[in-house]
Amino acid sequence: MTYIKLPYPFVYSTYVLTFLNIGEVLALLSLTYVPSDVNYDWHRNSFVLFGILTCLFIFFDRYVVYLGFDRLPKYVLVNYKEKNLLFHFYLLLAFCILLSYSVHIKYCPPQAYSLFSLFEYLLVFDYIAYQYYCFSSFKAVPLRRICSFFRFSGVASLAQPGYSYRVKGEVPYPPKSGFIEQRIDHFNFGSWAGNKFTQRYLYDDRFWDGNGPIFFYCGNEGSIESFWNNTGFVFEIAVSFKALVVFGEHRYYGESLPFGDPSLTFKQPYIQFLSIEQAMADYAYMIPEIQLIFKAENSPVIAFGGSYGGLLAAYMRAKYPHIVDGAIAASAPVYWTVGLKNIHGFFEDTTKNFDQADPKCAPAIKRAYDTILSKASTDTGLQEISTEMRLCSSLKSKSDLDLMLRWSRNAFVMMAMMDYPYPTEFMAPLPGNPVNVSCERAIKAGSDIGALREAVSVMYPYTTDLNSNQCFPYVDQYIPCADITGCGLGPDAWAWDFQSCTEIHLYDPSNHTSQDMFPDIPLTYEEVNQYCKTRWSVTRLDKQLATFFGPELWKQSSNIVFSNGRRDPWMNESVIAVVIDGGAHHLDLRESNPKDPESVKEARKLEILQITKWVNQAKGKKTAGSVLGNLQLKFQQAAVQEALRESAAAMQAN
Repeated sequence: MTYIKLPYPFVYSTYVLTFLNIGEVLALLSLTYVPSDVNYDWHRNSFVLFGILTCLFIFFDRYVVYLGFDRLPKYVLVNYKEKNLLFHFYLLLAFCILLSYSVHIKYCPPQAYSLFSLFEYLLVFDYIAYQYYCFSSFKAVPLRRICSFFRFSGVASLAQPGYSYRVKGEVPYPPKSGFIEQRIDHFNFGSWAGNKFTQRYLYDDRFWDGNGPIFFYCGNEGSIESFWNNTGFVFEIAVSFKALVVFGEHRYYGESLPFGDPSLTFKQPYIQFLSIEQAMADYAYMIPEIQLIFKAENSPVIAFGGSYGGLLAAYMRAKYPHIVDGAIAASAPVYWTVGLKNIHGFFEDTTKNFDQADPKCAPAIKRAYDTILSKASTDTGLQEISTEMRLCSSLKSKSDLDLMLRWSRNAFVMMAMMDYPYPTEFMAPLPGNPVNVSCERAIKAGSDIGALREAVSVMYPYTTDLNSNQCFPYVDQYIPCADITGCGLGPDAWAWDFQSCTEIHLYDPSNHTSQDMFPDIPLTYEEVNQYCKTRWSVTRLDKQLATFFGPELWKQSSNIVFSNGRRDPWMNESVIAVVIDGGAHHLDLRESNPKDPESVKEARKLEILQITKWVNQAKGKKTAGSVLGNLQLKFQQAAVQEALRESAAAMQAN
């Protein structure tokens, strides 16, 4: 929440507007409930008062428009289109009221007063609409406070001591969107070089003043709306930075499909253009294009991202430092995904989360898996497991069992990642502290296998089978892929599976250890390679990311904040600048919440300080560069003039 000082004339004028608005309503009520045949003078005076107040209201409204556009920063002027329409509707209704009442007084036709009453009620509804837009834009404002606005520009001001204008940087929805053309292949000159596709971006210019920075979110593995709705921190700080917020959608995700039809896009040879390098090149072209569109060529650019998006944000700063001036990389698994650390530590960290929630929890889950494996050797045992786990499709084979085990493990992975202290719907609808809730259910289950069933029920919803029984459709809820932690469902999952088959290292060749609660269900390099050849006709490039973005790169890079939560299984001690105790997967990028731990509040403060530093540095460099450029130009002009003089002198001498 940010408080912005307003000039005194603006505050006093909005006070006047508020009371004029109230006076108009009172005059209309008086006209309605005091008939002319009861008290003609009162009725007439109420009409005259309404006319005077209406004229004054229009005058002061225009005066506030002048003050607003002349003295207020542009980012305060928000959502004016609806209020503009309502203002013109107000003018029309006020004119109709004055006209119909004048006809009623002079000629007394019965229709005139009926029309007057209709216009009167419409005007009252118009007032209500204004109030709705005010409070819908500023949800944190208590309704008991007086809210006045000037209609044309859409500025909403609070009449409160201290003449403050209070703005909450909430996530706007639905977002504004735009598209730019991108080359399908940025790096080759062959037959695909001329092919283009439209890439989507979302933006928020409510607080943009033309001189602030650009906050660019590097979209990751999903439709960009999902990240827009779950990255409230960017919008909160955009208010004070007067920033333009832009979310770029990753190629092959959401609506940014290079070949349009998913049935075509996610097949060879069309999917071959999905890579980290191509996605980064998209953003490297998109950012200058955005700067041109918004006339923001000199605005510093700060990249943001969480998880894979955090990787992209850090990579963008490292590879394109002339475009990106700084990066906030939240929960970016920079060592896991390049293959420089055994990913099994991920499952050990997941186990720690459940062990910390309750010391009885992880052992209960481990016993459940041990019991399942002991029974799985016979058909009868598989049926018992199916019944007690309430599976919609009974286990028939070892492959069915393997799928069910991966499905259940994925539930614990997701709950550990999304272990936010409040309910969320990011990736799945989950309660606050889902790990705690899962452990409570597991411990109270009453049986070993029942503990596993109740634990995963926090993540996976039951469905109803043909016999009206509640069961888990595990076959539909989890699809095996090249990412051992799961790829999800639908076209976005296909894209992520392809990326996991080519560059990103997300397999685990090791067995389970005494430090984790899961059974032995490894995913070896040989298994992944064979799967990827069969599924996508590709061979993995395991060392590519480590070569392009290995540890030596970060030693030479600057202006990057890596943040990780202690509860996030992707946490890696060797690259962390900010550790958030009690923080889940990129919690610091989420909107502020009263239940946030103090550690994430402190992390956000540090990130804001760093962003401020980067923005100031970038502006200083651009200013210095502009001055130097002007000096060089003047020097070149002087040199040219001197050369012309020498040439002229030589010609005269000849």
